[in-house]
Amino acid sequence: SKKYGINVKHYTVDDWDKLSPEWKNKLNNEYLQVVRFLGRKALSMDSYSGKLIRRDMMQADKADSIFAIGTVTNKGFISGGTAYAAARGFMRNIPVYLFDQEDNVWKSWNGHKFVKLDTIPTLTKNSAVIGTRELLDNGKKAIQDVLKYTVEDYKETLAAYRNELYKSA
Repeated sequence: SKKYGINVKHYTVDDWDKLSPEWKNKLNNEYLQVVRFLGRKALSMDSYSGKLIRRDMMQADKADSIFAIGTVTNKGFISGGTAYAAARGFMRNIPVYLFDQEDNVWKSWNGHKFVKLDTIPTLTKNSAVIGTRELLDNGKKAIQDVLKYTVEDYKETLAAYRNELYKSA
């Protein structure tokens, strides 16, 4: 991200620990909705795994889009903890993109399932980028591609805007 001039906020378990009790309760209620949606068991708010999942919820709660790296399971959701932030994105009706490392393609959530994209998506102003701890080479490349295409798209848009300004001047 530094190579492309994109700012990053990295959330950690410590960020969860620093939240006020009110924010923890709010995020925990959202987490429990996601747990029901995914059909999973709730993890304790005090366990390390539970804090990791809730950290992902913090990211999803502040984002205007979700970019995930992982794999779609046979149930149609993303495997592992990445599913929680993605599902929070579904519930908030924000765009959710997934680079499926197994299929080697970008997909997007259409409201019911992930569908293959023909193009590489570009980051929005407050994207949450999340993913598996088992990041493969194609997943690393997918992240680099998104960064590259986001910057190129921004430069093209800026150039077109400048051209329009000069035409009208």
